[in-house]
Amino acid sequence: MKKALIIAVVLLVLLIVPPVALYYMVLGQVNSLPENDPSRCNALESGSRVLLVGDSITHGTVSFNYADSVASHLGDDYRVINAGINRNLTHNVLLRMPELIECRADVVTILIGTNDVNSTLHPVFLSNYRKTMGIEGTPDLQSYRENLTQIVDGFKQSDPHMQIALISLPVIGEDLNSVANQRAMEYSRAIKKIALEQGVAYLPLNEMQRSYLQGKETSNNQCNEPHLLIEKAVARRYLLGMDYSEISKKNDFYLVTDCLHLNERAGAMISELVVGFIRDD
Repeated sequence: MKKALIIAVVLLVLLIVPPVALYYMVLGQVNSLPENDPSRCNALESGSRVLLVGDSITHGTVSFNYADSVASHLGDDYRVINAGINRNLTHNVLLRMPELIECRADVVTILIGTNDVNSTLHPVFLSNYRKTMGIEGTPDLQSYRENLTQIVDGFKQSDPHMQIALISLPVIGEDLNSVANQRAMEYSRAIKKIALEQGVAYLPLNEMQRSYLQGKETSNNQCNEPHLLIEKAVARRYLLGMDYSEISKKNDFYLVTDCLHLNERAGAMISELVVGFIRDD
């Protein structure tokens, strides 16, 4: 009897441990910071410093890494710093400002707000942000405006000569008439207004993506519960080795992989806007 119990326990452990180990392995890869994150700023060689501030769309472990694309296009005269962190809201970027300012960047682009919008759409995400990102209360458009304005002010005060650009939000799903995309447009209008008020550049990503999707057959049915689609996309990326375009195709999307994150085509749009801004200036 005792021997049978031991065998049963061993078999149970063998069944449970591999999936758990696999889960934590993938989680480690998803949350690993890029080699060019702000903590490495002091070790950077000479060259113009470009700081890309954002959330998972900039972080580039669950979305196409446009930061690497920007670095590739700019070449050796620039040092691109990836300051994107998964699940960040404007609240979290504000808390990170001392470290970001310490990078003494020549150019800063800011693409933040998808999670602020998302927290107003899905209770499951708001609950997660409260637990993991220290969010108190319920973020709204007013708090978003205030936070983003403070972020821009912080960079301007640190260096009046710094080139700063605000990027409008990417689409959320691909049904342009959905509540999510109407809200992304509303927040993007706020971004444009802040850029005008602060005298910084505005890069129209939302407008570019909406123009691309105009007239295409799209569906937003899967975006009612995007957290499930995100989990599937992560599994396809890290367990099956699929690229982001393949994941998009599996989900019948043109630009997004899982309603929130971007494939190579969409990431190239951000890279094009950022590189164009830097070279024009």
